[in-house]
Amino acid sequence: MTMVQGLVAYGEILPQQETSKTGSFLKKATTQYPSPDELLVVLDLDDTTITSPKGQLLGRSDMFYHLLGKEQKAHPDKTKKEVAETIDPILEAVYRRVAVTATDDQLPDVLNNLKDRNIMVIGMTARGKAVSAVTQEQLKRANINFYDTGPLRIVELDSDRSIRIEHGVVMVSHGNSKGESLTALMRQGYLEHPTQVIMIDDRQKHLDDVAQALTKFDKSIRFSPVLCTFLKTTTPFNASDSEVEMIDFLFQWRKDPEIKRFIKNDVFTQKVIRECSEKSASGKACVALKKLINS
Repeated sequence: MTMVQGLVAYGEILPQQETSKTGSFLKKATTQYPSPDELLVVLDLDDTTITSPKGQLLGRSDMFYHLLGKEQKAHPDKTKKEVAETIDPILEAVYRRVAVTATDDQLPDVLNNLKDRNIMVIGMTARGKAVSAVTQEQLKRANINFYDTGPLRIVELDSDRSIRIEHGVVMVSHGNSKGESLTALMRQGYLEHPTQVIMIDDRQKHLDDVAQALTKFDKSIRFSPVLCTFLKTTTPFNASDSEVEMIDFLFQWRKDPEIKRFIKNDVFTQKVIRECSEKSASGKACVALKKLINS
């Protein structure tokens, strides 16, 4: 079913589509939309909107999920949220210093064009609140400009939980869901009530969650789920290689006062260093970093 055909439907979940090029897809999907002010486009960030340059594993979402999986196995007594928050500091250090790029060369221009047409496009990420500032920085470096929703606002959820929305970027954070977050933003008036939502995300669970939440919130909203397959087009993830890159990164920046202080104080980072293999491709860096911890 094409987007134009989908417009005759009312309050349905349209057949899921796939794309590896977010910009190209949006350009085509929104060309003939008759009511721009009634459309909301929601883009995941990691490996849907922004990513690491080809050949670089640091900064990719699968690097985070690899670290998260290892820590969850090591600490089964802790919640996923608790484990993720221990990883956030090293991710912040990585995000601030490694290269970042748009997943599709066309995407920055497409987003600017959609803003000119008054089509609201927002970013939505499951990243933790601790990396909010560096996320804005990364988007700026990748020339990604979302619809400006204004300065930082905290949006309350139930059970003493909250999310953040700032300049078109929603930080869902660990422990919250994208579906609950999106409907809370509509219910509390932070987003206009759309008649159709297009969401592009590289994780099926987020698309399913939003579909269920929108149906429960307002059955009149049409939902177009799009699975982003960008990662299938780039360097396959290799856990061992990503760990080598992490050690090399820490070694490269070890003389920077902030990183040096970070290495000597952050518990998770010290664990990463202690677990590195001195016989790996980053062996010399591994030895040097272990000495730094103990100095």
